[in-house]
Amino acid sequence: MGSRAASNNTTTRRRILQGAALSVAAPALLRSARAQGLAKVRVAVATAPIEPNHHYFLYAKTLGYYKEAGIDVDIRSIPGDVNCLRALIAGDTDVANLACYSALSAANAGARIRNIGAFAPRFDSHIGARKTIGSLKELEGKSFAVSGIGDIAQVGPMLCIEQAGGDPSKVQWVTVGSGSVRIQGLIGGAFQATAFNTVYVKRVQSYDYLHILAEQGKVLPEFIYTWEVANPAMLARKDVLTAFWTATARAVRWGQENPADAAKVSQDYLPDEPKAEISFQLDTYAKNKHWVVDGVLARNYWDYTTAALQRHGLLPKAPKYEDFVVSDFSLAARAALQ
Repeated sequence: MGSRAASNNTTTRRRILQGAALSVAAPALLRSARAQGLAKVRVAVATAPIEPNHHYFLYAKTLGYYKEAGIDVDIRSIPGDVNCLRALIAGDTDVANLACYSALSAANAGARIRNIGAFAPRFDSHIGARKTIGSLKELEGKSFAVSGIGDIAQVGPMLCIEQAGGDPSKVQWVTVGSGSVRIQGLIGGAFQATAFNTVYVKRVQSYDYLHILAEQGKVLPEFIYTWEVANPAMLARKDVLTAFWTATARAVRWGQENPADAAKVSQDYLPDEPKAEISFQLDTYAKNKHWVVDGVLARNYWDYTTAALQRHGLLPKAPKYEDFVVSDFSLAARAALQ
């Protein structure tokens, strides 16, 4: 009993010391900014409302991590990967959290954007359908609701259907909107299938006429689900971006280590979502280590994703990893969190 208490005290002291180190490690520029007013950072997330998969931004703000780092972060949702990307390119936001496919396609078209890491690269998406549909291939000719054409809610299922021997061009893709709206439409029979996050799994399974056809993370094990992208103006603010990334990484670690407390913050943001569903999702994340704490984008994820997109004809060419991925900020967070 005594050794366990000593161990807990050691762990607590380590956490306190790490927190202190992170605070004093803020660049001089940000210490100056704190005295003059916090540096502003605008973040856009491509879901509306922001789904728990990306609530680490909210955790960082709620816990005061951003303020401690000398920055004031504005977090907003812009529905759809394509719309979110347009806002980033136009300079209406500094950092965008969205699916990789849209960003890679934009880079091929000449957009001056760069990936700065990925806190949630692992697929958290399931394909649910009426039980009359027995396989992914049988989605041909059926109505499938997505958030937008070209969004990850369509691209992921397209790849899964092709991998199962089906033809995605034969699916009736219907633009509906957010995950919560699509779930209600699936339950009500407005369409026959859709994709959704873990938060809705139990709800879908509670209806005897619905079932889950596939867990996309198992069909596409190293496909990049979402990542964070920045525009040139933000990339030039290196001290600010380093502070932002490290503060967010602290929140990712906190959320993964404290799923019950994280669920309370998420519930405050999504008061209409059943508490049990949010708790289930965050408990699952903690158990599976779903989030990448420092946000370093692994090269094997890049290779798998770009190869899959090119193999299925969705990406004519891929930029070089070294040209598109800027790891300075995530590596700085890794060092700060050790």
